[in-house]
Amino acid sequence: MILFLTILYYLSVLIGVISLLLIIYEAFKKSSSFKGLALAFISFSGMFILDYKISQSIRYEVIKDIKSGILVLEKNQILNAKDIIGIQYSSQKKYFNDNKFFIKVSAGNDSLILKKDQNSKIWLFYTKYYFSKIHPIGYLKIK
Repeated sequence: MILFLTILYYLSVLIGVISLLLIIYEAFKKSSSFKGLALAFISFSGMFILDYKISQSIRYEVIKDIKSGILVLEKNQILNAKDIIGIQYSSQKKYFNDNKFFIKVSAGNDSLILKKDQNSKIWLFYTKYYFSKIHPIGYLKIK
């Protein structure tokens, strides 16, 4: 399911770029067609919805795997499994610092990447999926 949603997301990005090129072409041609504008609206709204759905699916998978014992965090001093279960999603703009923390999990070569932003939120990335290497799947509330 996550792979299918990721393919739809990148297809939506591609259609959005093509629609912007169509809008530019229509501007030079001086035609008053709304095809490019409608296509851009549909593709960009689909992109935002799919971004949320993919992050939500990956987040649920990580939480389910930690609860069932498939993902086991290696010993670290940054966070524990209880912190990850409380992960929250946010679509706010993120400005990350250069600090990165890698936490290995016992299932294969996957790891959790933590990045701190300027608002002192710790964002979680998961290396199992390409989408979640680029986009955070949520932020952690660590007390």
